[in-house]
Amino acid sequence: MRTPIAVNVKPFDLDPAQPRIEAVRDAFSQYLDRYIPKSSRSKYGLMGPVGKILNEARSGRSDPDFLKGYVLRVHELSQKGLPSPEAIKALEKGINLLTQLLREIPITVHDRLIDRLDHGLYFARRKRFLEWLDQRNRDFCIWLQQNYPGIEAVSEAWGRQIKDWDQVRYAGPSSRTYKEGSPRQRKDMDAFTKHLKEVGKTEIADIDTEEEIA
Repeated sequence: MRTPIAVNVKPFDLDPAQPRIEAVRDAFSQYLDRYIPKSSRSKYGLMGPVGKILNEARSGRSDPDFLKGYVLRVHELSQKGLPSPEAIKALEKGINLLTQLLREIPITVHDRLIDRLDHGLYFARRKRFLEWLDQRNRDFCIWLQQNYPGIEAVSEAWGRQIKDWDQVRYAGPSSRTYKEGSPRQRKDMDAFTKHLKEVGKTEIADIDTEEEIA
């Protein structure tokens, strides 16, 4: 009977690779800054084509040329128009950095690396999405202030008690606020949507607003 041989395998430490993981995340974030999702109700809706990249890499398909062509097609099908040159450059950089890193580390830790990248990127994009909504609310208040003499006039026109501007929220047709609002409130929201598109903020105007900031 042979004597069992115990082998102590030291786990691979990903911490030294953290700066490179952050570089990948930053490149993808730069791309996603130009990819405004219509909703953040799902993780993949928020992360857009980058979520598809990570899924493909997790399944072992990490050829950079394949990923670039694949994700560009996903972008074209989900957005209005082509990505800007800056967006493509950031996307290409992120894919190159990710695939190079995956080639240099053991395959046994690929899932751990992608998980670390995935969750960190999701947090960053969730935060950015809420910033978009908050900025849109502030822009809506500024627009109302240009069309009404004060908060009291808005309160009277909308038929509801509004004590200060912090209570004012923009909301699109799919939201509860819009559906339950008075005819004048809905009219103002529609007019502001038109204003956003006229000043070149069509993507911000088109964000699905079922989810509202409390």
